[in-house]
Amino acid sequence: TISGHLKRRGLVELQHRIQIGWMTFHKYKCILTNKHIDLKLRLQLFDAVVSPTILFGLATLPLTKSDYHTVDKLQRKMLRLIVGWIRHDGEDWSDTMSRMNRRIAFAMTIWECKPWSWQIFSKQFRVATKIFDQQNSWAAATSTWTPTNEWQQNFSTEPKRRQGRPSKRWDDNLEKFAMNYFRMSWGTAARIRPEWPFFEQVDVQFCSSV
Repeated sequence: TISGHLKRRGLVELQHRIQIGWMTFHKYKCILTNKHIDLKLRLQLFDAVVSPTILFGLATLPLTKSDYHTVDKLQRKMLRLIVGWIRHDGEDWSDTMSRMNRRIAFAMTIWECKPWSWQIFSKQFRVATKIFDQQNSWAAATSTWTPTNEWQQNFSTEPKRRQGRPSKRWDDNLEKFAMNYFRMSWGTAARIRPEWPFFEQVDVQFCSSV
């Protein structure tokens, strides 16, 4: 879904992915919520059909911290439906949620469904790595433009971004990570630091904590 409003394009596409994700979940709901089927198999199916539907294209969208929180909440809501939602009569709501969180934690020991925000951060890192892969650099072969140049132009020399531009970029978290660990932009680090590909998990942990 393409929005003509640049500042809303991330939100519009995220809402579209959530809608499609629910459609996919309900398509397989009779299997995902069937307690007669092994829980591990149901979680594997969820990770195979629902997660890719939600995450498709989100790695290159300018998402906010609230957006990442939204997709994680959605994932846990679906997981609660899979493991089984049971409310006891007279039970306090906080006790119900604590019990459900324990059920989900136990389910994750059977089949780990990584938080969707973590998977987005991981995909962002892989996109950045591929862009500046020295052995297969289509960006370098087709253009002299690099994210580093635009970053310096729009962020280093201007206190605010130009009117009409989106307030956030897809690579903002990557830039913070690279500046924190390498003291340089992610484009430069991906090109000249040979250890860059091995920092994917570090990047995911850093982005999930900021």
